[in-house]
Amino acid sequence: GGGGAAGSGGGRPYTVAESELIAFLEGLPDRACGANELKDRFGAERMGEMASAASTLMARHRISQVNLRRAGSAAEDIVFRLQSVDDARKFENLTKEHMLVYEIVANAGATGVDRKRLGIDSGLPTGHVTKALAALEKRMLIKSFKPVASKIKKHWLLFDIDPPEELTGGVFYTDQALDEDFIEQLRQVVLGNLRKEPMSPSQIAAFFAKTGISTVVLTTNDVRQIFDTLLYDGKIEPVAGVDGAPTVTTGETKFRLSRPVEARNHLTAVPCGACPVRAECTPGGTVSPATCVYLSEWLEF
Repeated sequence: GGGGAAGSGGGRPYTVAESELIAFLEGLPDRACGANELKDRFGAERMGEMASAASTLMARHRISQVNLRRAGSAAEDIVFRLQSVDDARKFENLTKEHMLVYEIVANAGATGVDRKRLGIDSGLPTGHVTKALAALEKRMLIKSFKPVASKIKKHWLLFDIDPPEELTGGVFYTDQALDEDFIEQLRQVVLGNLRKEPMSPSQIAAFFAKTGISTVVLTTNDVRQIFDTLLYDGKIEPVAGVDGAPTVTTGETKFRLSRPVEARNHLTAVPCGACPVRAECTPGGTVSPATCVYLSEWLEF
């Protein structure tokens, strides 16, 4: 883009550097980049110019500086992230207190921040923090969630960031409570499929994705947890032999419905009836009832 690109909200046109930065961020998968990526793209000699452009764009709310966990990274990084023109308009007429609370929430990253920490970090009275949170939530700039480990205390994070599963409990939790009905529905679908043929968790996950039975996206690991509950309940068992051998692609074992255990009739289960040497069995003989381990086990039944 050039120096004549229109600015957000009818403001002055973007400079060449601002337009270049916006175009660069638009081309990235998460629309975000760190300082090293800026340096690689624009060169060390232009870093001062790009930093100035970033500062101006932050003041106009076209980009924000946030803590974000990037793909392939174990920790959160401080990055510049592009915001749409519509999102930029959401900041219009916000007060300094609103922006202070917003920046603290943004810096908290995916883990979010609770009301007490917001009060400490902002230095604002509790009532002012509450009003700022309400204003930001109304504009869909932030949202709240309750970590499963703390069902009372809310955390706030940026609107378009999802909290990590270790805080929300993952797909099997609804409103931070274990959704037992949903889990049981999934168990019944798995059992229904296994009645037809042995299958692995990844095959069932592919079935969920193809049929859309679940409105929630279920990963192979999610389905594996469902398999685990059925395995612990004795409803399914791993398949031995060729049919159940781990596949080359996934290394997974297939499972089938557990075979029912036949009721044992104590009287008809006498080992003598099926003994191949019963003709030679005599008291005091080489084969004798007194020394037969199978008969001893039966008598102890």
